[in-house]
Amino acid sequence: MKLNLVLSITVSIAISIGSHHVMAFDYEYDDDTEYYQNENRYDSSVIDIALEQLGKPYRYGGSGPYSFDCSGLVHYAYSKAGIDIPRNSAAQLNYAAPIPKDNLSPGDLVFFSISRNKVSHVGIYLNNNRFIHSPSPGKRVQIVNMNNPYWQNRFVTAARVPH
Repeated sequence: MKLNLVLSITVSIAISIGSHHVMAFDYEYDDDTEYYQNENRYDSSVIDIALEQLGKPYRYGGSGPYSFDCSGLVHYAYSKAGIDIPRNSAAQLNYAAPIPKDNLSPGDLVFFSISRNKVSHVGIYLNNNRFIHSPSPGKRVQIVNMNNPYWQNRFVTAARVPH
């Protein structure tokens, strides 16, 4: 089944400490995307929950709801959707079933090696070679394209979470 979704998210955040205004910013994301639903594999709630986190800051060890590291975002989205999954990327890789890259479906996990030739990063596949992830310190939860040379060169494997 083909679903046409138009996603438009605007997030306004103001941070105050006591009566002092510390920071404010707006984050906007617009997307007109075709999602392909496969009743056996697609879990829209995981993706919806992950997309709600767009723009939230990266924090090492962050597991939501205000900040995330990469595996924390995956754990948070799946847990909120009622699917129990391990917390760190290595355990998530061991838990999920490996699949070929050309068999990716929305909600599958994509794993990357950022350093030391081991899996050290994970994201949630959306569609059209795009995934959502919490990248690194100083950055925010975002959607990126796996065809970007940076991600192509670091891709390790894909896996499907049993549910």
